[in-house]
Amino acid sequence: MLTSFSLFPQITLPTRFTTRTGTLIDNFFCNLTTRILQSTAGILIRTFSDHQPYFMFVNTTLKKDHTTKFIQVNVQNKEAMLKVKNELHSSDIYTKLDTNPNTDPNYNYNIIIDEINQPKMNI
Repeated sequence: MLTSFSLFPQITLPTRFTTRTGTLIDNFFCNLTTRILQSTAGILIRTFSDHQPYFMFVNTTLKKDHTTKFIQVNVQNKEAMLKVKNELHSSDIYTKLDTNPNTDPNYNYNIIIDEINQPKMNI
């Protein structure tokens, strides 16, 4: 069941020993993603107990996936806001937007941001 959710065991050898058997009763499950590139797990062999300690190292990467999307407005008055509205209206932005109610809002947001960032819009 866990592997069907891409969770894979990192400890695959027995962690508890008796005089006749060894059992794997301790587990780490890991889902490797773009943030977790790889993992290393192991068992420390010690003779003071029948239960062996185990460890896991996870190598991660910190990715900044997003860039801050701001525009600088030098003038903040009704005339400037009207100019932005007119520029967007004249750019035919409405023909570029996806009007399907099930559309991911980020899709239309990115279209609007790209249009605002066009060099023709000098406010």
